[in-house]
Amino acid sequence: MPQPLIVFSEKDPAGMNIAQHLKGSGLELFKVQEDIISCDKELEGIGAERIIFASRHRSEAGQACFTVHPIGNWGKAEKGGRDNNICSSLPIEMKQALININSHETLQSFKDNGWRVSIEVTHHGPFCKVPCFFIEIGSSEVQWKNEGAGKLIADSLMKLFEQESEKKWKVCMGVGGGHYSPKFTPLMLNSDFAFSHILPDYFAETVELETFEQAVNASDKQVESILIDWKGLKKAGRDRVIDFSGKIGMKYERA
Repeated sequence: MPQPLIVFSEKDPAGMNIAQHLKGSGLELFKVQEDIISCDKELEGIGAERIIFASRHRSEAGQACFTVHPIGNWGKAEKGGRDNNICSSLPIEMKQALININSHETLQSFKDNGWRVSIEVTHHGPFCKVPCFFIEIGSSEVQWKNEGAGKLIADSLMKLFEQESEKKWKVCMGVGGGHYSPKFTPLMLNSDFAFSHILPDYFAETVELETFEQAVNASDKQVESILIDWKGLKKAGRDRVIDFSGKIGMKYERA
């Protein structure tokens, strides 16, 4: 796979941790000064064609985890980026990165200590003009600075760019479920589906048609269908998504 630019923030201990383990790997690193969700201006003019953001994941629950996710805002931009704007994603690389994390030789020891692996829904900034995704360590200072976790993510990224693209994978946009995509994470790990973006249940009833259509097109690989977590989506949101899918000429499937 062609190599992207690995972007991390000097304000982010997890990003710094991952970057430290990538030194000498041959992957190009770019350090920003702002928080990574607000580094839009620092990304201007850097000339990268693809970006992977190495970052911390923060949650109130403090769940130890490894996550990947695409970026953008389904509504108001409360954590970086732009209102109602979805950034282009790298679904094949994102899927392979998650598989690499899940199959890393040290992962079981992390799982034994309560760590989880998941794809999150599309959320937050920065605004990025090129295909990208986030890869993260969560969810508190203890995990962010964990050397083994930083090495695991770094190894997963280095392995990613030694691998050939899996052209057989079916790129789709997921709809439904909660923030940590309990339906879609197993599909990312154990099926032919590769998700470009995921619209969660809690935005399905309010997302605008223009933003929904933008999300379908916001991928470096063509999206083949809308995959709906049928039980993870309330009827009002499901009806809205089905209507939108028809209006833009996209077929949908039940998951």
